Amino acid sequence: MKKILVPCDFSTAGRQAVGFAREIAQGSHGEVKILHVIEARYLYGNGMADQPYLLTDPSLAVAELMEDAEKEFEKMKLALGETSVPISLSVETGPLIETVINVADRENVDMIAMSTMGAQGFKEFFVGSSAEKTVRRSPIPVFVTHQMQHLRDVQDIIVPTSMNLTENEFLTQVKTLQARFDAILHVLYINNYPMSLVHDEEATVSLRSYANF
Repeated sequence: MKKILVPCDFSTAGRQAVGFAREIAQGSHGEVKILHVIEARYLYGNGMADQPYLLTDPSLAVAELMEDAEKEFEKMKLALGETSVPISLSVETGPLIETVINVADRENVDMIAMSTMGAQGFKEFFVGSSAEKTVRRSPIPVFVTHQMQHLRDVQDIIVPTSMNLTENEFLTQVKTLQARFDAILHVLYINNYPMSLVHDEEATVSLRSYANF
């Protein structure tokens, strides 16, 4: 994990994700890249009949927001204290999820670490959390923190699987994370018998073979 990208809004939860990423980078002699995304605001209106229009809100002071982000970054670095881990800031404008994925690809990062406050109820149904959307779309591992976490807290990793032996790249990434955290790997297979037509005893044998792959 040489390069870790942390989308950060400089909230308490965001700062905790940065602290966790720093711990991971410290053990792997890596670096932390903090990404602050400024999302555009849009104005909607009606022009001619049945012809609505969309334009960017001109009142959004992007330059000032970038300056504020740099100030918050410096405050955060002071709060983190001295560290051997290089920590840099990048400020981008655009849709949050797309920008995170694009920057991760452009910078060739190994992992994304981010926080979530958790969406619930109708908000979760209609919107979902930014962390969940990033997990679904990211081609690289995404570590989501819900509170202040430390490297030593990660002791068990659960991996749901369909026992597809063609998932070589996925398995390699899982084993890399397991080694990095020195954690116990728990492989989970849900046998939907009788629909699967496979008895639990047979599934257990297959699961053991998969775990040794």
